[in-house]
Amino acid sequence: MKKIKTKELTLMAISVALMVILGTILYFVGRALPIPGGRLLAMAPAYSFIFTALILRTKRMGIISLVSFVFGFFLLKFTIFGVMAIWASAFLADILTFILIRSYKSYRDIYLTVPLNSFFQIWTSYFVVINFVPDSKFTQQAFWPTLGVSILIYIISLISSRYFIKLMEKRSLLGKEFKDSRLKINQESRR
Repeated sequence: MKKIKTKELTLMAISVALMVILGTILYFVGRALPIPGGRLLAMAPAYSFIFTALILRTKRMGIISLVSFVFGFFLLKFTIFGVMAIWASAFLADILTFILIRSYKSYRDIYLTVPLNSFFQIWTSYFVVINFVPDSKFTQQAFWPTLGVSILIYIISLISSRYFIKLMEKRSLLGKEFKDSRLKINQESRR
């Protein structure tokens, strides 16, 4: 694994700060949604934007796990079970991403794999609640509703991630010269 640069550490710190701030706001918005998994549904687009930006900037495999690990420490004061779900989902998302693509070769790789984290968060939350917190107010305790919500969250995260990439490209914020020539070729083929 390549050494993490200071610029990347700064970007990761900003991302964690955004996740804490947005997570706090969206947590209360999500609680108002009358469906199981409403909190994750509210947070999925924001976290997709953040992780997409991180990956666009760093092009590193494992960045979701690293940032989620740090983010989890901020949440430890609230619940260990939620942190376990966050860490497990990030780890599963990065493992599956590595198995599927090995490295980020195109924008498509990014917007198809970033939503895996949100998808797995539903399942890890489901697993943690069923096994460790049976008296929880987390109402999502059936397989089929969990599957439906996880697919919905994947689609919302996919749309969010793809929109963010298009927005950055439209505003010319992705840059014209990538160090990764495969990403540059992908950008030029779209024009």
